[in-house]
Amino acid sequence: MNWQQISLFAAALALSNGSHTAESLAKPAVRAAEPQPKVGVWGVDLSGMDTSVRPGDDFYRYANGKWLAANSIPPDLSDWGTIRKLRSDSEAQVHDLVEALPPHAAPGTSEQKAHDVYHSFLDVVAIEKIGLKSASKGLEDIAGAKSYGDVARLLGRPDLGLESPIRLRVAVDRRNPDRYIVVIGQSGLSLPDRDYYLKDAPVFAEIRKNFVAHLERMLSLGGAADAAAEARAIFDLETQIATRHWPVEKRREREITYNPRTRDQLGEVSEQFPWSEILAAGGLQEQREFVVAELDAVQALGDFFVTVPLETWRSYLKYHYLIRYANVLPNAFDAENFDFYGRVLNGREQQRERWTRAVNEAQGAVGEIFGKMYVRKYFSADAKRQVLELVENLRRAYARRIQNAAWLSAATKKAALEKLAIDGAAADPHDIVDGESILQAVHTAGVLRDVAAYGACDLRGGIWCVVQAVGGSRLRHLEVANTGLDPRRARNRIQLENLIQSRERHNDTAGMRHRTARQTGARTACHHGNVHAVADDHNFANLSFRTR
Repeated sequence: MNWQQISLFAAALALSNGSHTAESLAKPAVRAAEPQPKVGVWGVDLSGMDTSVRPGDDFYRYANGKWLAANSIPPDLSDWGTIRKLRSDSEAQVHDLVEALPPHAAPGTSEQKAHDVYHSFLDVVAIEKIGLKSASKGLEDIAGAKSYGDVARLLGRPDLGLESPIRLRVAVDRRNPDRYIVVIGQSGLSLPDRDYYLKDAPVFAEIRKNFVAHLERMLSLGGAADAAAEARAIFDLETQIATRHWPVEKRREREITYNPRTRDQLGEVSEQFPWSEILAAGGLQEQREFVVAELDAVQALGDFFVTVPLETWRSYLKYHYLIRYANVLPNAFDAENFDFYGRVLNGREQQRERWTRAVNEAQGAVGEIFGKMYVRKYFSADAKRQVLELVENLRRAYARRIQNAAWLSAATKKAALEKLAIDGAAADPHDIVDGESILQAVHTAGVLRDVAAYGACDLRGGIWCVVQAVGGSRLRHLEVANTGLDPRRARNRIQLENLIQSRERHNDTAGMRHRTARQTGARTACHHGNVHAVADDHNFANLSFRTR
C-alpha cells in the first residue's frame, strides 16, 4: 500500500462520513450511531467561501477566498491543500504505528522488519560512520561497465534504481484492464521536462546553471577526479535526450501513445538498443507483448544510446545512483540533493523532518506491512462499506449527468457509461509482500549496510516482482507490493481511486476543496487553477488543472 492509497482511504472516509443517497437527502435524519463528518454539516466545507466576492467577477475567490487567506504553504512542502493535509495526517498516523512497534520483535516477523527499516533510516550516526561503503557495490558495478550491453544491464537492475532514457514499467493494459502489460516509454531526465533543457527563457537558463553546479558538487562528493568535466558531459547528454522526447501535450494523446509490439518487433523499434540485456536484467526476458508509448521517441533514444561514449554513461549512472540513495548516504549527499531538488526546483524552504522521511522510505520499502497495520487500525469493515456506498452514489450521479449532457454524442455517452459499469471495490491488503530482501540488508543493530536493498524492495511495486507471476502475457497471480490484488481486483482499485480523485477534483471546482502551491523557477502551481472537462469518443470528463 503506497501513500496515494492511504491518502485515498482517508479521503474516502472523510467523504463517506458525510455522503448521502438521494433518498437520504430527502429525509435528512441521521442515525445517532453514525460518525459525524469532520468537515461541515454534511461532509462539504462551506466555510472557505468568500461570499463578499461576486461569483461572476471571480468565481475562484468566491469559492475559495477565505480558505486561501487562512492557509499558507508549510516551509518544508511545495504545495498545500486538503489532499496534502490528508497525507500529512496519514504520515503522523503511520508514525504512531511504527513508533509503537516493539524494539525486539521476533526475527522475521512483520513487526521486526518494519521496525528495523524505519530505524535504520533514522540512525544518521551510523550512516555517517559507514560513509559511501553502503553504496560501494553499486558504484563498483557502474565503474565496471565496459559495453553498451553492460550499461543496459545496469539500467535494468531493480536494486540500482537508475534513471534510463528508455523506461520499462508494468501498468494495467488500458485497452484490456483485466491484465497487466510492460509499457516502454521515454525517460532519462533529471529535470521535470524537456522544456527545462531546451527553452531560452531566463528562468530555465537559471535552473540549468544551478543544475550543472549541483552535478559538479554531487560528483565531487562521490569522489570524481574531474567533477566539472563529468558534470558538463551529463548535462549535454541529458540535453540530447531531451531533444528526442515528445513534448508533454503530444504525450496526452491517448491513441498515439498506445502502440502494441511483440518481443520480436522491439528490434524493429530500435535495432541498436540492447533489448535482450535490459529485459533480462529486469527478469522480463520471457515477456512476449509490450506497449510502446512515445514510439518514434523510443526509436530515436534507442538508436542514440549506442552513440554516447561509455565513459559518459558511467558518469550519468554514477550521478543517478548517488541521487537515488542520497537520503541514506552521509548528510553532505542528502543536503546537496535537497538544495537542488527541494529548494531550487520546488521552492521548499527547509528539509522535512527526518521522521517524516523515514516513514515515507519505510512505506516505500515494505509498504504492505504498513498498509496492513494501517488498515487494521483505521479502515474497518464499516468504513469499507461506507466507501463502497459513496462510490455507488458517485456512479449514479455521474450516470445521470452523462445521460443528460446534451453536448455529448451518443457514442461518447455509451463509452462513458461503459466505464462506469465496473465492479467497485475497496480492498485491504491480503497477499502481503513483506520485504524479505530488506531484512537481509539490515544488521541486527538496525543499520542499513547496502543502500541498494531499498531499491530492490521499493521497486517491487512497479515492474520487478511481476516476473514470477506472469505466464505468457496474462497475470495469473500478482505479488506486487503496491496492490496485493489479482488483475481484476487491481483494476477495480484503480477505478475506485479514479472515482475518488475525480470527486476530489470536482469539489475543487465547486470551491469545496482548495490547493495552493509555491511558484518557483518555471513551475507555476495550480493555486490559480480552474478545472475543465475534456470529452471525446475515448476519454470522458478527464478533470485537469490549467493555470491562468
